[in-house]
Amino acid sequence: MAAPCTYSINGEQFIAVMAAFGGAPTCCYPADAVFHEYENVGRLIVFRIGGGVTPLPPKRNPEKRPAPPDIKIKEELIAKGSALYYQYCETCHGIGADGRHSLHPDLSRLDAGKHQLFKEIVLGGILAKNGMASFSNSLSEADVEAIQHYLLKQQTVLYNKQK
Repeated sequence: MAAPCTYSINGEQFIAVMAAFGGAPTCCYPADAVFHEYENVGRLIVFRIGGGVTPLPPKRNPEKRPAPPDIKIKEELIAKGSALYYQYCETCHGIGADGRHSLHPDLSRLDAGKHQLFKEIVLGGILAKNGMASFSNSLSEADVEAIQHYLLKQQTVLYNKQK
């Protein structure tokens, strides 16, 4: 999404572009996009005439998902939690809470400790210094509980898919 830059050194022209996550949300990549096959971390690619083949980024290495924490899921909260997740969380944390395609934490991998602190993270802002601001002006405790149970359900579904 960044503009290319061109420059020359000793009469040889180069074109530099930034490559990685850009302004497009993770929801918008088609299922067959190479984005799903290769890592998408930031890198600078510089081209020159006769410069050769541009190396591809490394292939994604599917990490084994940890088992979800042993917390009883409140099924009656899933629909509400899903709607709230897509309104408040999806832009940063990815579709279906599957953050493999996001630069932000993958909420489908939260451990029991993070789940214990979930309300303090989302409402209390205890991770604000890391970029996770408080949502206390937008969400209630009941909203946060619903989001958390949606995440627990997604963790379970994604964990079971890998078996």
